[in-house]
Amino acid sequence: MSDITKQVRKEIHDTLDKGLIVDQDEIAAAIINARPDIHGSDAEFYRLFAFEHARDVARSCIKKAKATDLDPELQLTLPGFDHLQKAYFVRRGRKNLLVPVDQCTDIELLARAREYDDMAKGCRAHAREIREYVAARAGQAA
Repeated sequence: MSDITKQVRKEIHDTLDKGLIVDQDEIAAAIINARPDIHGSDAEFYRLFAFEHARDVARSCIKKAKATDLDPELQLTLPGFDHLQKAYFVRRGRKNLLVPVDQCTDIELLARAREYDDMAKGCRAHAREIREYVAARAGQAA
C-alpha cells in the first residue's frame, strides 16, 4: 500500500471520527495541503497532477466502501451492531461520498439494504451452481 493510500485512509478515518461526510475532493486537498513544499515555475503543474492522483486514490478508497466491493479497512461497524456500518458509500449529485450512517437518508439506507439483498441472492445462486457442478461431476465419474 502506498504512502498516499495510507494517508487517504487516515484522513477518511479521521473525518468519520469527527462525524463528517468524507468527500474525495476534500481528502485530496488535505493530502496536498500537507505537502506545501513545492517550489519553482512548475509548482502549479505538479500541484494539479498531485491533486488529481490524490483524488483518484480517495475515490478508490471511498468506492471500496460500496456493498459490492467492501474494504475491511473501511468496514467500521456501529457500536451495538454486528453489521451496521458507521458510514456508507453514497453518490450524491456527481460526488462519491462516504456518509456517516446517521446522516444517510432513509432512501440511501434502503437502497443499500437492497444491494445486500441482491448480493445474497447472487451468492445463493452461486452456491447452488457449485453444488450442481459437483453432483454432475460425481455422476460422470460413476
